[in-house]
Amino acid sequence: MKRIWTALLCCWLMHEERALAQVLPRGIGVINLGARQVWADSGYYDDNGDVRTLGYKLDIDFEPSTMRSGKAGTDLKKLYDNIKKYDTNSGSGQNSIGDKLNLGSQKGIVKPSIAGKIFGIGFGVAKNLTLFAGTSFLDVKNDTDIEFSGPNNASEIKAQLGDAAFDELKAGLDEASKLSRDTVLSLIHETNQYKDISHWQYKGLGDTQVGFFTGLSRPIRRGQTYSLGVQGQLTLPTGPAYDPDSLTQIPLSQNTKSLGLSTDNRITWSYFAAGAELGGDYNFPFDRLQRVPEDGESLIPITRKTRVHIQPGPSTNASLYSLFGNATYRGQYKFGLSRIYASKFSGSMAGDYNSLGSATASNEAYQELSMIITTVKIYKQRKFFAPFILTLTGHDSVFGSNTSLKKYIQLTLIVIFSSPMAGS
Repeated sequence: MKRIWTALLCCWLMHEERALAQVLPRGIGVINLGARQVWADSGYYDDNGDVRTLGYKLDIDFEPSTMRSGKAGTDLKKLYDNIKKYDTNSGSGQNSIGDKLNLGSQKGIVKPSIAGKIFGIGFGVAKNLTLFAGTSFLDVKNDTDIEFSGPNNASEIKAQLGDAAFDELKAGLDEASKLSRDTVLSLIHETNQYKDISHWQYKGLGDTQVGFFTGLSRPIRRGQTYSLGVQGQLTLPTGPAYDPDSLTQIPLSQNTKSLGLSTDNRITWSYFAAGAELGGDYNFPFDRLQRVPEDGESLIPITRKTRVHIQPGPSTNASLYSLFGNATYRGQYKFGLSRIYASKFSGSMAGDYNSLGSATASNEAYQELSMIITTVKIYKQRKFFAPFILTLTGHDSVFGSNTSLKKYIQLTLIVIFSSPMAGS
């Protein structure tokens, strides 16, 4: 049976944190250490924004309407069409032979696990210019399986037709009666030569960022201050490379360089601040080996693996936030929108490149709640032994499309240190 597998689309890309939140004084540096724990099995937003299980793209009910529409694969559609040649009432709802055919159902079971550690460093090289670099270490795995349930009555239909059925229809019913987990896995691993879907794992670096931060701060009235921050960064693809022979690889790297720019506009009162962030990333085009479908199929023969040119779509992010508390204890709430635009695929081999690009567009609305402890002021007052910033952040998706429900908790420690350049 061809094309009854649908490739897993998990967008668990571990975007690196914006490394700094403010300009550092000249000669002052920070070391940024963080740990993120992801609830990777939270679910998935489909194209319509409905929440599904991560394995929903593997779920197929092999019943008449699914086979008639072609959603169960071209071989099963051909089988249904052959039944209709024999019984023209098939599909009419008149208790025909075709409307009795049922091969059971297939369910996808996907169990990913994602954890990451973040490492970064920043340094104030001038009064109003801070440089930074950061990367992450990822520990990720993905276990996948499929289950079959329900009756398969293909053999009964064949017996009912008897010798009156033509040979092609009999052969199709024989094949349909054998539909099972083993036949699907054989189609994946032996016929199309994909790697084992049961387990995928990666331990290593994520993508790396280097960049700068600059800004200004001006009083606008008594007790009120306006601040503008501008951050630019270059992201380098140091994460795992794309594998065209894996159906269950979790995408953890952009696989290309990108340039990003973001701004942070904030108004601060004594114990409260409100701000807005706006940013975007341009991703450079690149080439990679990829399997190209002919007609949008998900199981693509290894013979259709070729070098493909990709122009990734840009990404944008906008958020509003409020910050409240004193110089030591603070809380922050943020609501944001992020969007990734569709990529464009092209190559010398004829094929359905549009289907490759359609799966790359996504959007997410999210909210974050952070609790922050800052010891900088009390360190200056000699009431604490070291200056640091400790932040606990919870991230939760509100709605989206074509993306996972991103739920995670992250703990970040920023340790501040001084160099001989400070005060010079």
